[in-house]
Amino acid sequence: MNHIMTIGTFPPHKTNALFEIYMSKDKPAYPDFIKKLHNWSTPSVKGKYRRITVYECPEEKLYQGMLALSKRYNFYGQIEGYTFEILPLISEADSIKIAQAK
Repeated sequence: MNHIMTIGTFPPHKTNALFEIYMSKDKPAYPDFIKKLHNWSTPSVKGKYRRITVYECPEEKLYQGMLALSKRYNFYGQIEGYTFEILPLISEADSIKIAQAK
């Protein structure tokens, strides 16, 4: 299984707009092969709140998973000042293997 981390940022005065969209039935659904593992929020950093979420996705569907998350997070893009990142994660052990291969 692979992990994907998303980081959505938004201005504090847009919190209500975020909740409205979060509760909306119109946003793109998660595909059935993606599982949400963790969901956190942080205090304001540089004037914006952050929501950090980690998903689990089968390795053979990583591209489709990231595409589906992009569609879903783009839906939040209607909030002025909202930005997001979608990052595939690798384990520390794999990272060390990559570094040692150089």
